[in-house]
Amino acid sequence: MQCAELLLIASLCLLTSLRANEPGGGSGGAAVTLTDKGDSVVLDNGIVSATITKAGARVTSLTYRGNQMVDTKGLYWSMGGGKAYQNPSKCTFSVVTRTPEMADVSCKHGYTKGDPHATDIDIHYVLRQGNTGLYAYAVLNHEPAYPALTLGEWRMVCPVAKDPVKPGNWLLENIYIDGARHWQAPSPDDLRKATVQGIKEIVLLTSGVRKGQYECKYEYSCEYQKVGTYGWAGNTRHIGQWFVLGNYEYFNDGPPKIDLSANSNGGGMLLHFGRNHYGGSVTSVPASQAWSKIYGPFLIYFNSHAADADACWADAKAQVAAEHSAWPYTWLTNNSNYPPAAERGSVTGKLIVSDSLKSSQTAAGAWVGVSDTPAGTNGGINWQSWSNGYQYWVQADAGGNFTIPNVRPGTYTLSAYVTGEVGEYTRTNVKVTAGHATALGNTTWTISHVGQSIAWEIGVPDRSAEEFADAANYWVPYNYHTLHRKFPNPVEYTIGSSLAARDFPYVHSALWLADRKTVAWPWNLHFNLSSLPGSGNATLVVAIASSDSARLQITVNGTKPISQDPPIQGGDTLLREGVHAKYCTMTFPIPVSNLHAGANTIQLLESKTKSERSHIMYDYLRLEMP
Repeated sequence: MQCAELLLIASLCLLTSLRANEPGGGSGGAAVTLTDKGDSVVLDNGIVSATITKAGARVTSLTYRGNQMVDTKGLYWSMGGGKAYQNPSKCTFSVVTRTPEMADVSCKHGYTKGDPHATDIDIHYVLRQGNTGLYAYAVLNHEPAYPALTLGEWRMVCPVAKDPVKPGNWLLENIYIDGARHWQAPSPDDLRKATVQGIKEIVLLTSGVRKGQYECKYEYSCEYQKVGTYGWAGNTRHIGQWFVLGNYEYFNDGPPKIDLSANSNGGGMLLHFGRNHYGGSVTSVPASQAWSKIYGPFLIYFNSHAADADACWADAKAQVAAEHSAWPYTWLTNNSNYPPAAERGSVTGKLIVSDSLKSSQTAAGAWVGVSDTPAGTNGGINWQSWSNGYQYWVQADAGGNFTIPNVRPGTYTLSAYVTGEVGEYTRTNVKVTAGHATALGNTTWTISHVGQSIAWEIGVPDRSAEEFADAANYWVPYNYHTLHRKFPNPVEYTIGSSLAARDFPYVHSALWLADRKTVAWPWNLHFNLSSLPGSGNATLVVAIASSDSARLQITVNGTKPISQDPPIQGGDTLLREGVHAKYCTMTFPIPVSNLHAGANTIQLLESKTKSERSHIMYDYLRLEMP
């Protein structure tokens, strides 16, 4: 090892051993400079340097300690797809803040007739003294004079850099999403040699460390609120590059929502503000209505660690907590869409779950949130289909206590759900005022049941199919083509002896055979009843984690089948390698005359088998007895 490399590693050891995680990645050091280059501007603090085009809000160069961190096309923002695809253009550039401690610059695209989306797009970049990353945020604005706005895909793309010496390799070789998905990524050369498959986003790798495996951008999709950060790091250069999210209030559709993150085959790092994949909602603003929303700030974070790439990842996860602790950022003071902490309020309370059939159920770890969904029949639009405004979510403690901080003043709908229970609690007209805590006290969620007892349950109500068989492979492209080798046809599941994690597949679709033909795939649920009431209906409760182009048919002991379409469908979750999308529930009444004292069988069948996307991913099933 050369002396220069030894000195670099020694300095990294000193840096990583002394530095605690601070917002932005650090403080102190050289003053921030802003250099106007005519068509572009350069922000520099001696650690990070960003070259930003004024007209397009594109970062064409982003360096960390002298390393170029973005590919030649640069970091950019986009909306829509196909004919509606749009990048910010013809922006008006301005300097919002320029001090030795911080620079905040704006590139604002004003709506022009003929634009695909009727909104102004104001992109901001912020570099602070001592920071090891670049903050960014965007403000969209719809004036009453504009036409109606419909906005689905809305994202930032940060293409990772290639090795300047060996451009057939990445600058940073490892990709990181979560505990199951972190590995050495296929190189640019591997991707160039790969063969495109029937689904255009999927390629088959023919070389490199993942030779013989499929690669697809969707296999890296994740819940932003679960991971907090994702990105790339390298064992050669001992540096990492990450999106670090300090808050999630500006994202749509609540904590379970998933979307694209880091990937090698399609962008490097992506951050989707309008998380439109997997059945995501759209932002919809009618003509004549004023609307504005801020997205961010979030941190494009760089770090260094002498140990290895995994240590960079651990540091990035610690950085999430540092950013959370600083929210709302005190340095963003000039935008009415982003009120400071003193101009926000909070909501406190204790959630109590009262379930007459599950006496041990508590509210421990429940997700509790408030959303500014519009009022209307039955509470208006549900939070999992809401993009126009803001949502604020926390997890309750072991006793069900919760505090939702930093909420903008307004009137909200409070919602809560918890592992172990189907459905959710809703309370409307929760008012939040600046500088005050709205104390709700004890909030009791009384669980309603059609029946008087539970005959059996399969799975865990948690809005995901992740606990079921083969779910460890849900993110593998075309995994559903392999299910014929792993499970029988029909599936025979016996309550009391079968195991959900072993015998109950994570997805119910047509069964793909070895010759790529499909057949119907019935699942038989066998169970015993010691006795039956004289009359009434039993109820099959089905909670669904995802469905698309699907119909669920049930047959009880060979009687006439009954069918229902899941009430919420879409999102291509099966094709996009997910394990949940939009949640919904169904109930099937079963006359007790169709049941037997003793052995019984309920057959489940996803009966729409003509489309490859057709599927149901169950969250949970139970049979209630009258």
